Amino acid sequence: MKGYGKEIMVTTSTHLNLVDINKTKNIDGLLKYKLKKENENLCHKNGFVLKDTLNIINRSIGKLVSHNNMSVIEYNITMKLGVVYPSPDDIFEVKIDSITKMGIIGYLNDEDYNIENSPILFIIPNKYIENMDILKKDMNIKVVVLQSRVKYRSKQIQVVGKLSE
Repeated sequence: MKGYGKEIMVTTSTHLNLVDINKTKNIDGLLKYKLKKENENLCHKNGFVLKDTLNIINRSIGKLVSHNNMSVIEYNITMKLGVVYPSPDDIFEVKIDSITKMGIIGYLNDEDYNIENSPILFIIPNKYIENMDILKKDMNIKVVVLQSRVKYRSKQIQVVGKLSE
């Protein structure tokens, strides 16, 4: 787990179509594929779920239920997820993407991320920047989180921050 993420346990239920179950012998793999597709690289109430961090810890035996006049198998699942949820006063390493009249826009400083796929988009308004002249594009800075906005099922968390001393 990266230094900015944490692991959480989540319990949920999911449905598999009978047709899909008949096509495979690996139900655990099918469940994991479906859950990864629904959860990873998206924002949820627990924060942004990081890619390739979902692990199924426990699952129930499937139960046949009728859903919208279709028969499906319902599974109760306990899974472990790696999430990022920036809170006020958290400090992050940020790479500057652009410097505008309004301030600085940056993203999480990690070799895996760029401005497009970073889980967090940082905005540092001008009023929190004392010496703008020394800052350049692609420079690494430390940012203290002031406020964050998590929109359900979005691809990024938006953070307003200030430069750390």
